[in-house]
Amino acid sequence: MIWGDKIMKILGIGGGLDRIHEYNYEFPIGMAHDSAAVLLVDGKIVAGIEEERLNRIKHTNKSPVKSMRFCLEQGQINIREINKFAVYGSEKFMNFTLQQNYLEHSGGKLAYEDVRTLVRAMIRNEFEYDVDPSQIVFVPHHVAHAASSFFMSGFEESLIMTIDGQGDGVSSMLFHGNNNSMEPLATVYQSDSLGFFYLNVIKFIGYSMFDEYKVMGLAPYGQPRKYKSLFKRFYSLLPEGSYKIHTEQIHLLFAMGSPRKKGEPFTQVHKDIAASLQASLEEIVFHCLSHYKEKTGLSRLCLAGGVAHNCTLNGKIAYSAMFEEVFIQPAAHDAGSVLGAALQVYHTECPEAQKNKLEHVYWGKDIGTDDSVVKVLQQWSSFIEFEKKDDIEDVASQLISEGMVLGWVQGRSEFGPRALGNRSIIADPRPAENKEIINAMVKKREGYRPFAPSVLEEEAGEYFELPPGNIELLYMIHVLKVKEIHRQQLGAITHMDGTARVQTVSQRTNPRYWKLIRSFQEKTGIPLVLNTSFNNHAEPIIDSVQDAIVCYLTTGLHYLVIGNYLIRRKQTDLMEALNNGEIIPSIPPHVRIYKTDQSAGLGPFIPTFQIGHNYSKEFNRKISSGLYPYLLEMDGATSLNNIIQRIGTLSSENRESIMVELINLWSERMITITPAVKVIVKRIIIENIAPFNDIYYKSCLYNSLFPAVFHFNKSIAPFLINDVIVYDITESVEGPQCLIEYLPNKSLEEMLEDVGISYKGDRYADNLLKKVISAINQGRPVLFWVDCFDISIRADTFHKKHLPHTILVYGYDEETQILHIIEHKQSENLSYARRTIPMADIQKAYDGFHEHFHRHNPIMETYYEFYLKAGASAGQELTTQSESSLYLELLLRKLPNIQSGLEKLKLFLEWFSQQIIEKRTPSIPYTTQLLEKLNSLISAKQVELYKFSLLFHNHENLKSLLKQILGDWVAIRAVIAKYYYSNKYNPELFQGLQGSLKRIYISEIEYYQKLHNLSEWNGGNSK
Repeated sequence: MIWGDKIMKILGIGGGLDRIHEYNYEFPIGMAHDSAAVLLVDGKIVAGIEEERLNRIKHTNKSPVKSMRFCLEQGQINIREINKFAVYGSEKFMNFTLQQNYLEHSGGKLAYEDVRTLVRAMIRNEFEYDVDPSQIVFVPHHVAHAASSFFMSGFEESLIMTIDGQGDGVSSMLFHGNNNSMEPLATVYQSDSLGFFYLNVIKFIGYSMFDEYKVMGLAPYGQPRKYKSLFKRFYSLLPEGSYKIHTEQIHLLFAMGSPRKKGEPFTQVHKDIAASLQASLEEIVFHCLSHYKEKTGLSRLCLAGGVAHNCTLNGKIAYSAMFEEVFIQPAAHDAGSVLGAALQVYHTECPEAQKNKLEHVYWGKDIGTDDSVVKVLQQWSSFIEFEKKDDIEDVASQLISEGMVLGWVQGRSEFGPRALGNRSIIADPRPAENKEIINAMVKKREGYRPFAPSVLEEEAGEYFELPPGNIELLYMIHVLKVKEIHRQQLGAITHMDGTARVQTVSQRTNPRYWKLIRSFQEKTGIPLVLNTSFNNHAEPIIDSVQDAIVCYLTTGLHYLVIGNYLIRRKQTDLMEALNNGEIIPSIPPHVRIYKTDQSAGLGPFIPTFQIGHNYSKEFNRKISSGLYPYLLEMDGATSLNNIIQRIGTLSSENRESIMVELINLWSERMITITPAVKVIVKRIIIENIAPFNDIYYKSCLYNSLFPAVFHFNKSIAPFLINDVIVYDITESVEGPQCLIEYLPNKSLEEMLEDVGISYKGDRYADNLLKKVISAINQGRPVLFWVDCFDISIRADTFHKKHLPHTILVYGYDEETQILHIIEHKQSENLSYARRTIPMADIQKAYDGFHEHFHRHNPIMETYYEFYLKAGASAGQELTTQSESSLYLELLLRKLPNIQSGLEKLKLFLEWFSQQIIEKRTPSIPYTTQLLEKLNSLISAKQVELYKFSLLFHNHENLKSLLKQILGDWVAIRAVIAKYYYSNKYNPELFQGLQGSLKRIYISEIEYYQKLHNLSEWNGGNSK
C-alpha cells in the first residue's frame, strides 16, 4: 500500500527502557517484559525477533535495541526510512507509570522524562537519529493484542478476545472485528485479572510469573472436583458474560496446608489445586465467550494475550465447536503486541489495505550459508568435529530412530515462545523413557511436564482427534487428544491424560523439517517426532550458530545438526576439553560480580562473593573466594590460561575446583566462553597492564596511571613519597570535620620525568578515537578524562550524575568497536578490572567532560599517551634505601605542616568526644559529610601503611602503630555508618568510641616521634 508517495514502513517496538547493563526502571508486575521488534513493509512481515534471543536474557525487560537493529538489517532499511514507530501501550498509562517509578525508586537520581522523550532518546542513542515525535505512535496494550490476532487471521469478521495479567491497567477486552476495524465490546480491568488470578494461585504451589504453563501441565494429575467449592469462592460469574475475581479470598488456600516451596516435591493437594485452577479458568472464559457469541452471532474467534498460551484451554475451545473457525496468535504474549501495534498503525494509516493471513513465524535470524556456518564451526574445532552431509535429513532421522537426541538448527529462527522445527531438540516420540532422558541431559525440569509432537499435517488425523471446523495447528498452541490406539505407542509425547500439544508441519512452510519427519516415517512408520525448544533451563531458545554450539557443549545432547552439518563432540569430558583448548571467558553485560563484607555488630567483617543478574536477585549465585579474582580479570580478550598466569600458578587441585565452578557458571549462562581465534580485523592489546587495587591514591587519576607505570617496569614509590599526608579541619554549621590533605613536592609531570616516562598531552583531542588507536598501535597506553554520566558500564553513575573521572585504555577491537580499559564498577568500591566499553560511549564521555568540567580549567590537559623517555630503560632506577631517605627528607621539610595538622586533629577529636559525652545526636547532613571525609581519611591512612611497608621493612613497631590508627578510624566509621543507615542513635555504640578517639592522637604523636628518631632522618640507614 502506497502511503503518500512511499511504501509504508513501520517498526513495531516494545519492552523495557534500560540498556542491557542498566537497571533504572522498576515497573509493576506484568509490564515491560518480552521486549521485541517487528518490521512491516507494505503490511507484510519482513522481520521479527524477541530481544531475549539476542541479549540471552529470558523474558528480557531491556530495551529492544538489538532486535530493532536486526529488523533494519534484515529489511536492508535505514532507520531514517521508517515512517512510523509503533509502540504498544497507552502513552498516558506509561507516563503515569514512569511518574510512579520516579517517585518511588529513583531517589532523584534520574530526571523525570515522559515515555515519548525516552523512546526518542533510545533511538537517538543507539542509531544516531533524532526521530520526529509525530512518527512515534502508541497503541493501547489490548488493542495491540487484538490487532496481532485479527489482522493475521484471514477473517473478514470475528469476535476477538484478549486476556492477560494486565496492560494499561486492563486485563481483558472483547472486540468485534470487521474488515480493517475493531470495535470494543467490553473491558475487564486489572482488579478482575484472570492472568493475575492464575498467578496468585500458583504462588501457593511454588511457582511464579512465567511458570503458568508448568501448572497447566501439572493439572491433569489432579482432580478438579476436589476443591471446586473452594475455588467458587475465588470468583463470581455475573450476567452478560462478566465476572468478578475475589483476590482477597485466595488466602483460604492455606486451609489446605502449607504452601509448597520451590524444589519441594508435589503432593496430591498441589496437583488438585492445579486442576481446580485450570477448570476455573476454563469456566470463566467459556462463560464470557458464550455470552458474546450469542450477543454478536459471530462464528469466528480470535484470541491473544498471555492467557491465550494456555493450550489446554485452547484445545477445549476448539473441541467445543462453539465457533466454526478459531485463530490464536502464536505469539500471544507481550512480544506479539509489538506485531499488533505495527499492524494497527498500518491499517489505521492505510484503511483500504488488504489483510495478510499468517503463514508462518520464521521471521528471525538465518543461520547463513554453509560457508558462514563452517567459519563458526572451525572456531570451535578444539571441541567439536563436523562433517557436511548432502542428505542431512536422512542422516538425522536415522540417528533419531536409533535413540539419539539431536539439536536441530535450520533457516530463520521462530518468533514467539515455541520452537517449530528451526531451533528444536528432536527425538523419537515412541519410548516413554525419552522424557526422562531429555530432562536429564538438557532441560533439568520437572519430570511431570510433557514434550510435544511435530506431525506431518497430512497425517495428523491418523494419530490425533482433530477438532471440528477450521482450526490451524501449525503453532503448537492446542492440546489435543491422542487417539487411544496410539497412546501407548507414542509414550514420549503422550501426557498422562492421553493428550499432546500438537504442531502440524507443512511441506510448504518448512520443507526441510517436513522432509526430516517424512524420512523418519519411512524408517519407522511413524510420521512424527518429539520436539522441544533448543535451550537449557537457564537461557531462552538458542538463536545463532554460536548459541547452538554452546548449548550442545553444556548439555548431554548426542549430536547437533546445523544446516547441512552433522556435529559431535571431540571429548565427552567438558573439563578436559576446556583444559586442552585455548578459551576466552567473559562476563555478560547484564551480569554483576559482588563482594560484600558482612558483619554481626562490631565483629570482624567476613567477605562474601556472589555473581548475579543486574535486574533480579532471583538469579544470584554464591561463588568461591578463589574464583572471584579470576572473574574480575575476564575482559573478553584475555585467554583463561593467561588470566591464570597473570594471577598466579594454580595447583592441579585448585585448578580443577576453579574449572568446575566455571563450567557451572557457563551452564547457568553467568559467563560466556568462546575459543581463542585469530581474527582478520585489527585487534591490539598492550600486554602486561594490570589493574591496581592495593590502595586508592589521592584520586582516580593515579589508579588509572599506576598500571601504565608498572607496564614500563617502573616503581610507583617515587609518586608515593612525593606527597606528605597531613590532617586538616573544615568548619560546618554543626561543628568541625576532620579531613586529609596531600602536600606534593613535585608536579605529576615532573614525577613522570623522574621515573623515565614521557607523555604526549593535549587539552582537547580533536579526534579522540583516531588518536587512541594510533597510540595503542605504537604500544602507548592512553589516559584521558571523561564524564561518568556517559560511561555505560558504570551503573552507579550512568545517566544519573555528572562526575569527572579518568580511564586508562590499553587495547581496541575494530570488529566489535570496543576499547579495552582499566576501570572500576562504582565509586564506593576499589574494584578496578580489565573491562571493555563501546567506542561510541567513550567519545560521548570525553566530550561530556569538556562540556561539564573542562571549562572550569581550560588550560588543563585532558588526554595523555605514555611511552618510555628517550634513552631510558624499562626498569627500576631508585633503590628502596634512596627512596626512604628522600621521603624522610621531605617529612623534615614539611614538619611544621605535620605539627599543625596534628593540633587540628586534636581539636576535632576532643570536640567529637564531648559531643558523645553530652549525647548530642549529629544531624544527617553533617553525618553525610563526615562519612565522605572519613572514607577519604581511611584511604589516606591505607596509603601511609602501604607506603611505610614499601619503604621501611624492619620497623614492625611503627607499622603496628599505623595499623592501630587505621583500625581506630575504621571503628569510628563503622559506628557512624550504622547510625546513618539506620537513622537510630545508639549512645552505647558511640560511647564505645571514646577509646579510639583518645588513642588516635596519642598514636599519631608516637608514630612521628619514632619516625623522627630513625637514623635515616639524620642521613643514616635504618635498614
